Amino acid sequence: MDSTSLWLLLGWSFQEALAVFWRFAYRRNRPTAGVILAAIVAWLHGGALAGGWRFDDHYQLIAANSLEFIPSLTDPAAWSGFSPIHYTPGLAWMYRLDSWAFGLNPAGYYLHLLVSLALIGWLTFYLLSPVAGRYWALLAAVGSVADAPALAAAQYLPGRHYVDGLGFVLLALLCQRRWLQNNKPLWLAASAAAGLLALLCKEIFLPLCAVLPLLGGMAWRKRLMVAAAHGAVCSAFLYWRAAMLGEFVGGYDHALTLNSCIIMLPWRFVLAIVGNHGLGLAAAAGYVFLLAVC
Repeated sequence: MDSTSLWLLLGWSFQEALAVFWRFAYRRNRPTAGVILAAIVAWLHGGALAGGWRFDDHYQLIAANSLEFIPSLTDPAAWSGFSPIHYTPGLAWMYRLDSWAFGLNPAGYYLHLLVSLALIGWLTFYLLSPVAGRYWALLAAVGSVADAPALAAAQYLPGRHYVDGLGFVLLALLCQRRWLQNNKPLWLAASAAAGLLALLCKEIFLPLCAVLPLLGGMAWRKRLMVAAAHGAVCSAFLYWRAAMLGEFVGGYDHALTLNSCIIMLPWRFVLAIVGNHGLGLAAAAGYVFLLAVC
């Protein structure tokens, strides 16, 4: 047998093995998808376990261990010891939880972060399977744990609240779907509670109250109920956050005007996804152009 025939045989064998694997995965659906996603996370991000303390870890770890649970929710003076310009108690709680579980071993903290990433991938698959099919849902889930933001997040403990917040957003969507299926108010309350936990991780999840009512095939009455539940949570959080920070906006002062924010946000978003290179710059430029002319 010559080398060309051998390569063709190997290619056909690989294709058949892949087809058998997909049939096996389809029969077992969610558990198999979870194993695949966990393996991909371990393969792509496992190197994070060898990382030590980085960036703001030292300060935030000390501050989190000095902050009690109730004061983090009710006492602005106590909270300012962790962050005077951001209100992210979810981040403080995660540091404190890992400190209790793993002591001062940073590998445990990164392991927790990687588990959160894997759960995000699994929730993505679970939520998309009924509407996109299992094959496309799995590809989307793989993308969610293998894209540029995931690669950056896996190496950055001070930014773990973005990962946890996204997990709570997906959980809110899952609870909303359960509510639509069985019409039990408890599931809608659980969706709102998961939304609140996302907000306590980071305020960037505030658009949740506007996005969730638009998802899924719902009658207008159902949409209004979802909007009311999440709108109430988001509105209460805004005033709660302002009371804890002493100002309504807070955050970093980049001296950005509203117009520059509108122009630069899509640009930075595309660069974050595609990368800061020629293709990324071209994609960002095209996106901003479309935004300007549409």
